Amino acid sequence: MPKNRQLGLLALIVVVAMGYVGFSREPQLRASLWHWRHGDSIQTGTYIVPVPTGWLVVDQTLENAVLVSTKSRIGANSGITSAPVINIRALRNGTKDLDLWESVEKHEFQSQGRTPERHALQFGNEQLLCIGGEILPELASRGFLPVMGMSCKSTSDLEVTFTGNRADLDEVYSLLIRIRK
Repeated sequence: MPKNRQLGLLALIVVVAMGYVGFSREPQLRASLWHWRHGDSIQTGTYIVPVPTGWLVVDQTLENAVLVSTKSRIGANSGITSAPVINIRALRNGTKDLDLWESVEKHEFQSQGRTPERHALQFGNEQLLCIGGEILPELASRGFLPVMGMSCKSTSDLEVTFTGNRADLDEVYSLLIRIRK
């Protein structure tokens, strides 16, 4: 084979390999670029919200931010991937009565025959109460990853929703306790 052809073939192989790596790692590359340009936190309302490595801010306004993890998980039999998503909102009028909000959220889960989970967090001088649990449990029995839905409210004006896998909850809670005003 002529030397020019060998170099051309080698160049083609390198280009294809780089394209594959770039395509398969596109979410991680986007997250790295975002962190390089913006740092490791965002401001939402009066809150400074950490954005961990491997998470990407896909939407942000003055009062709202959507963070998506670039780590995806694959269901056992489904082959479908899922990535955790966190929506953080700074409300203009915060929740006045967390006990009432908690009872309404729990009732919503119970009315659908599901058991709600409760998790209380503290950051700064604020309490963040999270209520939720498994949503769409019928999918888990078909090999899909169990999907968790958590809704959180603070004693001030912060609201957080999370959708993802149970395995991601500890990472999400760890992020939430690092929020600052």
